[in-house]
Amino acid sequence: MKTEACKKILIIRRKALGDSLLTISSITQLSEFFVGAEIDIIIDHQFVDIIKSTINDVKIFSYPDQTSNWPKFIRSQNYDIVIDYLGSARTSFWTLFSGAPIRIGYDFRIRKWAYNYRINNNTLSDPSRNSASSTVALRNYHTGPLLSCPEYKNIYQTVNN
Repeated sequence: MKTEACKKILIIRRKALGDSLLTISSITQLSEFFVGAEIDIIIDHQFVDIIKSTINDVKIFSYPDQTSNWPKFIRSQNYDIVIDYLGSARTSFWTLFSGAPIRIGYDFRIRKWAYNYRINNNTLSDPSRNSASSTVALRNYHTGPLLSCPEYKNIYQTVNN
């Protein structure tokens, strides 16, 4: 799949307004790298208006209002890339069930099976790390600058083969 062929990207960022706002720079960088790709985001309903006022050209799905069967809905969208910023048991299942060839998320011991590209999240072993620093670490994993990040080169090679 070439970068031009990557047409649909889903970002799952439920809960926590601050972390949701940190995700906006990722959306911008992804849209610059995957030119023309449709980028969707699943976000908690109380944050929809704030996110809508901050970013354009992104389809926002309101959780839990949008659908009663999220896994089926996500799979029906045929995403090329799914990025799970929350990493909960529920969102990791959604990511795995999405059928996307590229699934990015945290390397949590119990949920890492859902992702084929993982980032280490040391929030439990490092008390100085928090949810916001994990969000930034995941954003830096798949963005800025995209091709200079060694882990992203693996994704880039997968997309371009």
